[in-house]
Amino acid sequence: MKRSESGEMRIEPFEVEMPNKEKIIDRITENGYFTKYPIYISICIFFTFVANGFIVNIFNLIIIPTQQYFQASDFMTEMMAGIIFIGSAIGSGIAGILSEKYGRAKVIKIFSGIMMITYLISTLSFNLVNFFISRIILGLTVGVNEPLIFNTFGEYLPTKIRGFLLMNSWLFYTLAVFAHDLLALKIMPNLESEYLQKYLLTLNVFFIINFIVNYFLLYDSPRHLIIKSMHAENFYERETNINEAIKILNDMNRTTLTQVEEQQLVNELYNSSNNNNENENKSSFKELFSKKYLKTTLIGTFAFFVFSCGYFGFYIISTLTLEVLNNKENQQMIENNRIEESNNMNSNRDIIISQIFISLFDLAGSLVGGCLAEIKFLGRKGVIWIFMLISAITLIPSYFSVAYYNIFFTISITAGAIYGDMLITYLSEIFPTRLRDTSSSYFLTSYRISGFFSQFLFLALFKLNYKIPFYFGSLLNILGVITIFMLPYEPLGRPLDYEEVVSQKNNNQIEF
Repeated sequence: MKRSESGEMRIEPFEVEMPNKEKIIDRITENGYFTKYPIYISICIFFTFVANGFIVNIFNLIIIPTQQYFQASDFMTEMMAGIIFIGSAIGSGIAGILSEKYGRAKVIKIFSGIMMITYLISTLSFNLVNFFISRIILGLTVGVNEPLIFNTFGEYLPTKIRGFLLMNSWLFYTLAVFAHDLLALKIMPNLESEYLQKYLLTLNVFFIINFIVNYFLLYDSPRHLIIKSMHAENFYERETNINEAIKILNDMNRTTLTQVEEQQLVNELYNSSNNNNENENKSSFKELFSKKYLKTTLIGTFAFFVFSCGYFGFYIISTLTLEVLNNKENQQMIENNRIEESNNMNSNRDIIISQIFISLFDLAGSLVGGCLAEIKFLGRKGVIWIFMLISAITLIPSYFSVAYYNIFFTISITAGAIYGDMLITYLSEIFPTRLRDTSSSYFLTSYRISGFFSQFLFLALFKLNYKIPFYFGSLLNILGVITIFMLPYEPLGRPLDYEEVVSQKNNNQIEF
């Protein structure tokens, strides 16, 4: 890489041996987190995940008033609940392709705009057809934006706190649940269907802010820009990507890199991404199922199925379960001649309060999980299987009573959120940068498809008997614990693209 007389960089072929010392980009990332661009991406992921959290989780709260408002059948209610996951599965599936063709930042900005416009139209013209179609489109926007902004955020983070910050980024999803529960308590405290449109209209402000923030503050990571430049379609695109990356890195470094440092930095990333064979650097969906990654891909797919059922499956029946438990306790009070006490109970308001209670513990759980993620003797894998086991154990006593539900189900759903967030974090770390968008797109697609089926599955199991989903969920988590022990290396304390470097040093003999 050389500079022309105008000062622009020019890329030239090179072959540089991979140094054993720390790469320049890792040194800059470690020391430059509290600079402009990392702060920008932190703000962007906050608002993006809050907006996504509203989209993905809102129906769990409004299932009762929505069914009443539209006079919807059970099947249509199930479809409204599940269709969001079809949209997001499609979005996750195409996220990697869109990122490769148009660049992460541009794609996220466009789909943030689509999210804002779609939600606004759906709440202004509020009818069953618009509501149904909007959930497909909104799911699509979530599916596209989620893996791209999560990977971008991760590539800006220092190794020593990467797990903690990646884990706690999912806390923003839970923050959205907490916020829309509090808002419901104010606008429709008894889940009254006549206030449903007014309630949904108020959420527009969050989607408008999300679009504005992403439009003005979002930039791709320098690591991804440089690696993407290796298979740019033309010289201009390659040079543009590298110039943008160097500009960001200079700001993070707080001083301008020398020409030698710039060339060494690019060389290090090119070599660590197997640039000797340019075709190997191009991300390929088929590579996830190659001998090298097959075991990881299959285990990750099953683990996401377990998480999706344990989280979305139970959330969709949470208000319905509380309704059953409240009715049973009301009936017991009537039978025991405690009619006045029974009449004073407001089951729908209690449902919202219970949801707020659960989301509060979920928030606390995310913080705890993030801290545990950086403990060496536990590691990422340890956090996953331990909290899977906790979730399995605490599910069974959840259906005994409202009091037990508020305690044990809260623990279970919090444990599920912790291991699910860590699973996403773990899988984003162990795949190389050249495959990170593709792998994240695949796993989140499988996660969303599982989420879609979990809506039908858990509602069907609930109809048989409200206790059956709890037995089923416990069994799934126990099976999940067994598979986690078969996952590959522990990424705690290791830089991104660690596997690529080791693979190169050992002639690609690393076991995945």
